[in-house]
Amino acid sequence: MNTTISLSKACAALALVLSFTACSWDEIDTTQLECAVNITLAEPSSGVTDSDVQVDRVRYFVYESTGKTWTLRDEMTGETTIRPDGTADLKLSLTNENLYSIIFWADCRPQGSEEERFILDPESATVTMNTTRCVANDPRSDAFFAVSPVRGGVPGVSVILWHALAKVNVMTKALPVDAETCGITMSNVPVAFNFMSYDVTSERSEVSFASSSCSALPQLVSGMDTMAYAYLFAPADKMKDSAVSVTLSGSSTYTLRKENVPLQRNRKTDVECTIGQ
Repeated sequence: MNTTISLSKACAALALVLSFTACSWDEIDTTQLECAVNITLAEPSSGVTDSDVQVDRVRYFVYESTGKTWTLRDEMTGETTIRPDGTADLKLSLTNENLYSIIFWADCRPQGSEEERFILDPESATVTMNTTRCVANDPRSDAFFAVSPVRGGVPGVSVILWHALAKVNVMTKALPVDAETCGITMSNVPVAFNFMSYDVTSERSEVSFASSSCSALPQLVSGMDTMAYAYLFAPADKMKDSAVSVTLSGSSTYTLRKENVPLQRNRKTDVECTIGQ
């Protein structure tokens, strides 16, 4: 059964600027035309989330405008592989002159019997974090997205996918030498994103990122070690009402907490904690 979405909610999704291959509508006289989509992951710049990207696929689904609503085209839902250079391609057959909105979500495929990190729901145009799957210090937990308007008849479209998440780094100037694992719990954080409103949903939750090895985490700056990091949803504008708790384990166990941690989509927040505080 096809799903429809209000056109008024979708208008914000059409603000992304795309690079369209030039084409004259007068020269096209067929109904179904193939559109080649070229996908590129955004290059990180100063202040944004790290460039250690390990995503390996793009999942996508397509809506077609039917006047005042958007109808999900089930036959144009799927995924394509991302190449090592951060690019991908796919081809879609679109009806000439009709308006479409294509949602792209790039992340890592589950390995073996793993569950998905992110649950996509094309019918509601949302993506939700699988909070039972969250692990600290996991570079495969990053993700990218785009919502792109396309008009049928355009033979080629180029789309840039941007970071969908915020990153929290919890650091210290004196990481104990016996530290082995570290986990993070974030309180009052968004757990889902709505593509058509182009923002996180109103639902807030406490999310625990299971402990993972912290013995090989990189230094951010001279003398400052990362104890743990995590990726999570955040709005485009900074929110400051979340808190972070960190559990550092080895021969001793430490629990640290910071209030009013600022979070912002496509941004990295460095939180300094002092062991024993």
